[in-house]
Amino acid sequence: MPQADWPETLEQLNAALSQATAELERHEQTLAAPLLSGEIASERHDVWRQCLERFEDRIQQCQDRVRRAEQDVAAAEFALVEQENHIRQHRQRIAEACRQLAQVPGGGIE
Repeated sequence: MPQADWPETLEQLNAALSQATAELERHEQTLAAPLLSGEIASERHDVWRQCLERFEDRIQQCQDRVRRAEQDVAAAEFALVEQENHIRQHRQRIAEACRQLAQVPGGGIE
């Protein structure tokens, strides 16, 4: 077994530990530092606020369209019920006219 050069091995180990310590300090500083400077943070905040306001406007527009569609559906349903009532009345009149014609001598419908 070759004899190790302990002073060189200890120097390499010390250098590796120093490098690891320096990297750890940089990482800790990075984590402790604010993500954005005040000016950049303010600009990003404004951009996000504007995006959220536009999104809120779009949601409001969608809600308005849904309300209008609901009103249109209600009006269409009302019109449909009215038409069904008119058709029912016409059918009753036609049925009554057929009954009356059936009672007329020689005037039956064939």
